[in-house]
Amino acid sequence: MKKLGVLLCVILVAISMSACQTFNDDATENYPQNNPLNTTIFLQIKAIPLGSTADLELTKWLGAVRSEHEAITDETATKITQIEPRSTMENENTYAIDLTIQNAPASTLDKHVRPFKMIYTQTVFNPIALLPDSDVFLYIVGYSSERRHSDSNAVQLITDDNGEYVYLWTNGEIIEFVDIYPNRPLYYLLTVAGAIVIGVLVFIVSRYNDCKKRKKLL
Repeated sequence: MKKLGVLLCVILVAISMSACQTFNDDATENYPQNNPLNTTIFLQIKAIPLGSTADLELTKWLGAVRSEHEAITDETATKITQIEPRSTMENENTYAIDLTIQNAPASTLDKHVRPFKMIYTQTVFNPIALLPDSDVFLYIVGYSSERRHSDSNAVQLITDDNGEYVYLWTNGEIIEFVDIYPNRPLYYLLTVAGAIVIGVLVFIVSRYNDCKKRKKLL
């Protein structure tokens, strides 16, 4: 019985020590982006000024963006080094624009571990933040995922032809995904603890029955 008591104490201490990080832990991990970073945004036409055309407005917009970022001389700054439209429009009122970005901020993953759940919050740099305000074009950036995230700050959520989830942003806010998972180690440890308790109860009952039998024999 003493050996069993010692074993239970050792297990209790181990569970208490592991609980510090397994059940209650906050951590942040950074994942650097490719440098330069190649990405694509979409320009959806909102309104064309009278006497102008979509192609003319696009040419003016491209020139303004190029001039703005060419004027940035700081080599450590986040800026657009190349901006090129695709040869064709995605549809009748949307342009696809390929961007090459220098020094894009790293993606950040914040982990919040609690006894019954783990919350992962991932933030990703949004290239729209580098673009000037426009009365002609609505900016759209999208990300796709094989599974649906628990939450995000996306403007709208759709599924594409491949069944993947597509998240869309139309502003320069940092892109954010939130995923919530059960903290499985806790359930495993509860199972082990439950098995130990049942084992102790069985042991006590069996010892009690043995004692009763011995008294009857006497």
